[in-house]
Amino acid sequence: MIDTGRLIAYIRRKVLAYGMALLLLLILSALAVVLSRLPNLRWPPDSWLLDMGLPILLGMIPGAVALLVARRIAGRFVYALYELGSISEGESCVNTQMFGSAGGPYLVAKEGQIATGSNAIKNIGGPGAVVLYNDSAIVLEQAGRLTRVKRGSGVVRLEPFERVWNTLSILPQRWSFDVT
Repeated sequence: MIDTGRLIAYIRRKVLAYGMALLLLLILSALAVVLSRLPNLRWPPDSWLLDMGLPILLGMIPGAVALLVARRIAGRFVYALYELGSISEGESCVNTQMFGSAGGPYLVAKEGQIATGSNAIKNIGGPGAVVLYNDSAIVLEQAGRLTRVKRGSGVVRLEPFERVWNTLSILPQRWSFDVT
């Protein structure tokens, strides 16, 4: 069964990562067009693409490929270092660290334990989010130091490398003892 929430989060991460690269490509292309239209450069208006635009676009291809390869290598490194479930989780962690969280990885804490969520958030930490039900509390830690305790329902945003140290059930507790 396909988890639509994870699918949508995956699509958002990919669109954000590749959208940023495409936006940079469009900005540089627009800059090439503006520079080609300056009167003191003396290029004929009908050959601006061949004179300046095409070499700039072709010159950007190795840089774009290098960025994609570097992202892939960094994703494999994070996957191996933190023993994540898949290489794509490592890549999404790298994307989240580089571009921020757009609906990114999350955990769900209910009934005093982590119910579902990303291995990257469990092992590495934020940025990300914890969906907290009103029957649970979480203790967060960052760099080996306890940072905060959150309780009640809501979404808790995690700082970079801040992760869940412990979860607690805050449901009413009852113990029975036989006294003889």
